[in-house]
Amino acid sequence: MKILVPHISVGRGFRIYLKSTGSNFYGTHKTYLHPFPDGRVVDANMYHIDALPDFIKYIHEKWIAENAEKYIKVRDPIALDYLPKLFGKGG
Repeated sequence: MKILVPHISVGRGFRIYLKSTGSNFYGTHKTYLHPFPDGRVVDANMYHIDALPDFIKYIHEKWIAENAEKYIKVRDPIALDYLPKLFGKGG
């Protein structure tokens, strides 16, 4: 079974999104070490829970539209057939 986890670029893109929208959450994050199942550990940003609506908006309006297809194509090309249904664009 393949597990798709958010790419590090999601977090980086969110930081850029916060800055570009003038969000009060930009620059307020804390960092922590995030372990992955494969043993990797990376520095990750952690935002206040009140930033969650901004993150959801970023994912739906920016990341899915601009990155989802190329991200999934590399990792699980068969899943591309299901994207329109998952993201409400058909089926």
